[in-house]
Amino acid sequence: MTELTKTLELKLVDPNAHKRRKLRETREAYQNALQDAFDARCTTQTEANDVVVNYDLSGYAKNALKKYVPQLTTTYNAGELHDDHPVRFTNEGLRLDHKPENAIEWYVKIPHHEDYHLWLPAQPNPEQRGWLEALNAGDATMGESRLFERDGTWYLHVTATRDVEERPEVSAKERTPIGVDIGEASLVTVLRPRPNCGLTRARPFVGSARPTSPPNADSRRVEASVSRSPSGMTCGNR
Repeated sequence: MTELTKTLELKLVDPNAHKRRKLRETREAYQNALQDAFDARCTTQTEANDVVVNYDLSGYAKNALKKYVPQLTTTYNAGELHDDHPVRFTNEGLRLDHKPENAIEWYVKIPHHEDYHLWLPAQPNPEQRGWLEALNAGDATMGESRLFERDGTWYLHVTATRDVEERPEVSAKERTPIGVDIGEASLVTVLRPRPNCGLTRARPFVGSARPTSPPNADSRRVEASVSRSPSGMTCGNR
């Protein structure tokens, strides 16, 4: 088994005016706390905590800030912040709920501050549905999440980690040998075997650029040994 981590995207579906205002309040408080802790050049979680503790944010956002600011000031040695950082929450911050009987199946709880949370319908990326179901079933582990607005729409990026089976290596028998000839008429000609190990007809690939001088004999031809085809064409040592 191999551990794989993926970032899942959830689109928050049509928050009403009240919830939009709360999302903006969370973002504003977070960015102000981030800027103040960064300007204070906090290099430890304790130093960052002394700054962010004064802001009206959930403990999940504050804990994420306490980890993030020392990374900016020490690991990355950042000189300034860009204007629109996403709101970060630690892995305990979000909660998913699945209602398969509803038109919108997924709901997410977003922390606003210590005693107030927002439940919002969410639309996942269809290609990531299996990952979201694994998170909901406890077969994957949720990591940090990020809340941000893009073109008037709010999104969540959620980090998920799960174990996946490794793909077995392809055996030598299952591998497909090919012959590649670098020629004058065509930049590259590729020969590949039929299922019965014969060769298809040579198929030229014409490149957009030609070499400025003729290649030497050693570099002009790359060959792979395969069996003789029914048509009598042979690819091998010449």
